[in-house]
Amino acid sequence: MSSTISTHNWGLAPTRITRASAGRNARFVKHTAHASAAILRDASVTASTPHRLFAPLRFTSSRLARTQRKILASGDSEPTESSGGDLSTPPRKDWSLGTVVENNAGNADSSLRELKISVADEVEYLEGVRFKGTDGRTVQPRWIDEFRYPGQFVGLSLITDPEAGAPTKSVSNWTSDLLNITSSPYQARAKSASLDASIIELLIDSSDSDKSSKLAALKPGDQVYVSSVVGKGFVSMFDNKLGLNTSMEEQRDLVMVASGSRGIAALHSALSWTPVMAHAGTNKVTLFYECDSVSSAAYLAEWDMWRDAGIRVVPIYKEKGSEEGTRLIDTLFDGPGGFATAIESNPEECAVLIAGTKGLGSVALMRMLTNRGVQQERVLYCDFF
Repeated sequence: MSSTISTHNWGLAPTRITRASAGRNARFVKHTAHASAAILRDASVTASTPHRLFAPLRFTSSRLARTQRKILASGDSEPTESSGGDLSTPPRKDWSLGTVVENNAGNADSSLRELKISVADEVEYLEGVRFKGTDGRTVQPRWIDEFRYPGQFVGLSLITDPEAGAPTKSVSNWTSDLLNITSSPYQARAKSASLDASIIELLIDSSDSDKSSKLAALKPGDQVYVSSVVGKGFVSMFDNKLGLNTSMEEQRDLVMVASGSRGIAALHSALSWTPVMAHAGTNKVTLFYECDSVSSAAYLAEWDMWRDAGIRVVPIYKEKGSEEGTRLIDTLFDGPGGFATAIESNPEECAVLIAGTKGLGSVALMRMLTNRGVQQERVLYCDFF
């Protein structure tokens, strides 16, 4: 037996639903009514709201079909307040299952690996225009929604025992194992828009640790647990309201300092971010990137693209036997084309993004910057949150 449920009363596109059971059909109608009620509550409207306001909202057929399947699979159970039947937004879990989609060389000698990971991110929502704060979501936000700024992190956990399940430790306790998302927020959203998954990219240094070497060896199809997105992006240690966005809004020149693979991984997200590339058309944007050699440098193929956008790229190759950061500081403050060239004698009008420097080297770098006139609240890090 088949029946057609007309949704014209809600301004929704009519959808034909075939059911083997009239009882199950009734449960679907009730579930849809719950979703509609949630939209009404979120939009703070009453029954007297004009019918035409709801015209843009519609169920997409693919997500509607998925909802139908879930109701059919659920037997006789119906949404209740205790089981989340009110369709309020539940908190996202700390860990989600991720699948390796690609594993590519991140530099010429292949010591760095670029992992593209698909994070399970299936949610149900009504799609339509924004209306009084309703942006289409009714059940829970997407995993990718938390990735808003360059410089944010995720944790990866290898699956050694498939029966053990996701890690029980909160991602906030994984600070030493966190990895920067190297794709920009715009890129990640564009690649994830039409999928029931979130696509992110990470840079793995196979020589960093035993865990890193195992991550670098993952093959397409291998699975890992991926944490929720953490961090605030590049912000000031002294005032977290000051960050990369406010620096661009204030039309400040940007100086980016990347040390090693961790440094360039964090800043790659910023360099590939459309707002930064647009900013480089009207303001000076300079990248100082310290690495061991040309063959170990990451994203070499993208340097020309950054330069075409107006970003000045200054590679700094370490000298054998030199201390960490020594060559970087010498080039920045003593060599030609260094910091003075990047700011054009206006240190108080610039913002400096630092990533990858360690311990005392990071402290020394900040001290030297402030001694040369950079405001300390305009030195931005992504590592402290």
